[in-house]
Parts: sequence; C-alpha cells; structure tokens
Amino acid sequence: MAKKPVVAVAPSKRWSELTDEEVDQIVERTFSKMVAKIPKPSESEQDDKQS
Repeated sequence: MAKKPVVAVAPSKRWSELTDEEVDQIVERTFSKMVAKIPKPSESEQDDKQS
C-alpha cells in the first residue's frame, strides 16, 4: 500500500488556519518535488508526440 504524502507544515498551524498564500507555497513545493521524480521522456519520444 502506498504511503500518503507527508506535507511539512508548521506544527502550530492547522490547514484551516493557513492563509491562501501559505497554502500556495506548500502546494508549489510539493508539486515541484513530484514533478522532479517523474522520469523525463527521451527527445525522440517528444518528437513523436509533436508530429
């Protein structure tokens, strides 16, 4: 069973207490980490998709 992603938040704050800006920052950090883990397709595969 896959582990649930752990989001680092200041322990004194709950999700409901975060400002929109703080939530955006957390989402951006988490998303960029997820994208970094995705293997990038080779250039030949990208060429096939474009044509």
